[in-house]
Amino acid sequence: MEMFKNRLLRNSFFNLLAMTINIVSFIIITPYIVNYLGVIGYGIYITLIAITGFMSTVDLGLSGASTRQFSHFYSKGEFNKFNISYTTSLFIYLVLGILLNFIIFIFNKMNLIYYLFDDGDVNQYSLEYVLYLGGLIILLNMILIVSSNISIALQKNSFNALGKIFITITEVSVIAFVIYHDYSIVGLMYAKISSLLIGILSYYLINKKITNYLKLLFLFDSNIFRDLISFGVYNLITQISNALIGQADKIIINLMLGPQFVTYYSIPMSIAQRIHSLVATAANVIFPATAELNSTSSKSEIRSLYLKTQNIVFLFSAVLIFPFIFFSKEILELWIDVEFAENAYFIFLLILISYLFIGSNVTVYFMFNGLNMPKYNAYYAIITAAIKIISTIVLIYFFDLIGAGISLLLTIILIPFYIRYFEKMINVKTHHYLLNGYIPVIFVFIITFSMSLLIKSNLNIWGIGLMSFLLVFLGIVALYKLDFFKKNNINIFPSA
Repeated sequence: MEMFKNRLLRNSFFNLLAMTINIVSFIIITPYIVNYLGVIGYGIYITLIAITGFMSTVDLGLSGASTRQFSHFYSKGEFNKFNISYTTSLFIYLVLGILLNFIIFIFNKMNLIYYLFDDGDVNQYSLEYVLYLGGLIILLNMILIVSSNISIALQKNSFNALGKIFITITEVSVIAFVIYHDYSIVGLMYAKISSLLIGILSYYLINKKITNYLKLLFLFDSNIFRDLISFGVYNLITQISNALIGQADKIIINLMLGPQFVTYYSIPMSIAQRIHSLVATAANVIFPATAELNSTSSKSEIRSLYLKTQNIVFLFSAVLIFPFIFFSKEILELWIDVEFAENAYFIFLLILISYLFIGSNVTVYFMFNGLNMPKYNAYYAIITAAIKIISTIVLIYFFDLIGAGISLLLTIILIPFYIRYFEKMINVKTHHYLLNGYIPVIFVFIITFSMSLLIKSNLNIWGIGLMSFLLVFLGIVALYKLDFFKKNNINIFPSA
């Protein structure tokens, strides 16, 4: 069990390393892209990315399904089935990628893009061509997903992180080249394509190194195919629902308010999503770990894994988000500019508060998938998406951009019910997430937030960093005094 724990920690570290590099790169490059394209141009670019991003979710949910199968067959030593699953997943993804590119072709031929943007913008930014490039990005991304999932399933996260780092460095480097040589939105799409090609090559070499049995095996196994599709259908519902939450809102804002408002919304949303991705990336090891425990029928260990990870993952999310909530306006002023901060800081605050609670469902999400119960994630996701989309349209009509932030906040009402249902399923009798997670963390947040209001005065970036560290440190100390770590079976001062 100790080796299992150490492996989880090691894999989480490498996941965090790759995601941290991605976030730092985003922080550095985003102001230059906004300044380069302008508020309207950046909004158009993000809307197009949202369209192609939404289409990328139509993958039958095979990403999670293939990862689970890879992990299962690897733990059982069934390498022929591993290769059949790999080949089947890759083939399905290629077919879907080609079909989605055909849909983009029809979309352009019917001139539907003119319903989204002004004629001048379509011509100025060559948006029809950009959409074709988006189709190529979808196809390459699908190939990349299958290749990168192998190192995740084998819990070789150091190698997976290495591939992600290569992708990030390539994209940022090409974006810098694009901005310098004035290639506009088309150049930004070339940057994405370049990074995906490097990623595919990197994971090809990585997979050759970590496995000596991986190969394309063109054999049809009805059980593997049926399992992929049945698991994938629920995963697909979850992915489409998440895309409606994370992408469709940008398209709605563009249609109802205009592309400049997409910029004011998408940059704060991107920060919150990256923070959440950092948490999810670190916690992603829970998925294959649960699948491994489930394959050996270790029910008590599954319950133990939940009790040790649920609230510490929530705390990790809170620690990352709290500083941005404390100094939301000041951060945007220093990062972008004062005018942008005036238009975006309140929506930023609403988004951050929403993601604070969204971070509390990460453990349950991965454990449902690891237990081969993706339908519960699908039910939760589709209801959440319906609340988000309907309320976004209604609330934007009455409150403009702030309505989009309020609609995201409304989605958190289902989270306690979702977590508690899982707790009952694994026989956790008390409200563990509430009594040992929500209540102490939110209590400490209220205290530290009140303290932050007293020190907001002409802080530079170093001042914000120092104050954030001090406030978070005080919060950790307060939680220690409240026995948060003891109640969650976490020993932060291990004995020699």
